[in-house]
Amino acid sequence: MKNQKLSLAQLAVMSAFELEQYRDRGREARRQLNNVVLGQLALPDGWNAIAEEASEFCGQVPVVCRISPTGDDNLAIYLCSAGSEVPEWSAFLPFQESTNQADQGNRVAWLHTAENFDPETVNKVLETVGDYYRHGFNQSAQLAAALRMGGLCV
Repeated sequence: MKNQKLSLAQLAVMSAFELEQYRDRGREARRQLNNVVLGQLALPDGWNAIAEEASEFCGQVPVVCRISPTGDDNLAIYLCSAGSEVPEWSAFLPFQESTNQADQGNRVAWLHTAENFDPETVNKVLETVGDYYRHGFNQSAQLAAALRMGGLCV
């Protein structure tokens, strides 16, 4: 079982506990989790995705993918698996409401949450975000506000 490839069908039904156990097998197991997720993503044109291998983004859950427009380091969607502290898969957009240094509290626009990995729904979310971005909503706070006004996030 150690060298067995992980399938989408297996990943799609794994509980938070099972995802944690799989990640705890080591770096190669985490890479397998990431590769299954990355292989299912249909990214908007001009966007890329990278998966966390250690703790580059947060390290708190087994799968963390950073999805962003190529060359735009100020805007990113994070796709995260469930984990020991987080009961569901989620996709979210971090943003700041103001450029005022006194108001630097980070905000989050929740784009998707689900008990299990659902690539079809995630890809629809990414397509919508890509459309908004192409139509000029290319700052994270601006994008979050537009998505919220469109009823596409909370």
